[in-house]
Amino acid sequence: MLVKQKYRLLFSPKQICRPGPKGPTKALIEAVVEMKRRNRTWGYKRIAQQIALAFGVDIDNSAIHTPALPKYLSSDHDPLYLFYQWQANLRVLEIQEVKTVPYVPLSHPFVERLIGTIRREYVDHTLFWTAIDLENKLRLFQGYFNRQRVHSRLRGRLPDSGGRDDAIKL
Repeated sequence: MLVKQKYRLLFSPKQICRPGPKGPTKALIEAVVEMKRRNRTWGYKRIAQQIALAFGVDIDNSAIHTPALPKYLSSDHDPLYLFYQWQANLRVLEIQEVKTVPYVPLSHPFVERLIGTIRREYVDHTLFWTAIDLENKLRLFQGYFNRQRVHSRLRGRLPDSGGRDDAIKL
């Protein structure tokens, strides 16, 4: 038994590595935050270019594909939203986080209903392989939701039909 334990200690990896892609280092996040603090007029594209020039690190901007960023983001009290990467991203993008009421999932009924609809009607029935694959499939579902799926709130009409201003947007 001691021999087995000795060989297990000798030949097993020293650190247990979690699978999956690794996020940016804390130093890189701090550099981005500091760059944004010093240059308030710079957007995410300019900061990504400067980081690439200075450190040789390419920052993927595919997560931000709309020209106008939201000013507020609603999140719950999940420990995931306490990580320094999350807080740094919000600071860099100048987005104010609004926390939901603890232990009351119905405090944001529209968000809860949208999440439930996406889960029931699409994600529970769809296989996806990567985050990009999921994003592409959700974009397809957004087109279906806004152009082909009838809504009871609109009395069985399509949101984009008739040029209505109150169309439901994902």
